[in-house]
Order: sequence, then structure tokens, then C-alpha cells
Amino acid sequence: MENNKISILKINNIDNEVQTKIVEVINSFENNFSIPAWFIFKLKNLTEDDLWKNEYLMDYNTWIKKIENKKWKIGKIKTDNLYFEISFILENQTNFSEILCIISLLEINLDDVYIDDYYFGVYSPSKLP
Repeated sequence: MENNKISILKINNIDNEVQTKIVEVINSFENNFSIPAWFIFKLKNLTEDDLWKNEYLMDYNTWIKKIENKKWKIGKIKTDNLYFEISFILENQTNFSEILCIISLLEINLDDVYIDDYYFGVYSPSKLP
């Protein structure tokens, strides 16, 4: 049996509507569907100021390139009342900037986000230097 490298992203205090939006965007690129129009609109309407204020935000072209070259596959997604969890099967590296961009665009508080990373342990993106 193959030894998969797994990382898990967890979000607390997240309502069901926002969970549904995250799953909608993830399913769109994992299943080769069209990216939701509302998400494309948000990406294309980010200002330079927005990008400077939040390091996880990225413009549309950058986000698309990162998704096309991502080094992970979606594992399991768990949703519950005010809790969301997604596992990633890694391909020899860790980088969840594409997912952190989705989270940031949905205005989720990064203090409620934790990553149990195969390579780097448990951390919150809000507390990185």
C-alpha cells in the first residue's frame, strides 16, 4: 500500500453557507467544472490594496496558474455545524495558497484556520511571520 503524505486544513466558526461555497469552488477545479462566476468576479475585482493587505489573496491569472500546477489532490471533506475540514494528499510538497485565497476571499478569520501539515506540523496561517 502506498504511503500517502496527508495534510489537513481545519476551520472553526464557519457557517454552513460559507462551507458550501468552499466546497463549490473546490469541486469546480477538482472535477473540471467551470469555476463559479461569483468566485471569478471576486478574484478579478481585487485591488492592489487588497492584495497588499492579505498575502493569501491573488489575482485571477495567478490563482488559475496555481490551480493548474497544484501539488496536491483533495482527500476527504468533512462539514459540520460551524466546523469544516479538508484533507490533502500531497505530491512531495506543501502549499495551500490556492485554498487560503478562497478562504480569504470569503472573509473567514484566519485565526479560525489551522493546518495540520505533514511537513511543518500544526500551525495557523494568521500566526506566520
